[in-house]
Amino acid sequence: MIDCQGSHLEGLAAAMHALALAYPSEDLSPLSPLVGFNALPPEGQTIIDQHSGLLGEDYYAHIRRGIAAGTIRNIDVEARALMLPGLLSWLVKDDVPTDLEQRRQIAHEIANLVAVGLLNHRS
Repeated sequence: MIDCQGSHLEGLAAAMHALALAYPSEDLSPLSPLVGFNALPPEGQTIIDQHSGLLGEDYYAHIRRGIAAGTIRNIDVEARALMLPGLLSWLVKDDVPTDLEQRRQIAHEIANLVAVGLLNHRS
């Protein structure tokens, strides 16, 4: 479960910030694109599918709790989730800055973009 001391919106922004920092890291980047998924044994595929499902369910539930609390605007949660891979996939390209400070700034901007898109302007 996403855990944050602030609002649901702040929790999702913090999660996106952490994900944007982790996605291009050298130790995790081989795991980012699942190009080798079909080469895994069925047990490995099942484990990845289960973990992926749990992450997705938690993401949906967190947004729905934020909508119910009034901190996140009423959105189509499934449509929102479809855009997330594209939001981060470019981070593994060779022409993306690798300097840690630049990566932190990119992660900050991605988190802000997510937060602005979810913000309930009436709260």
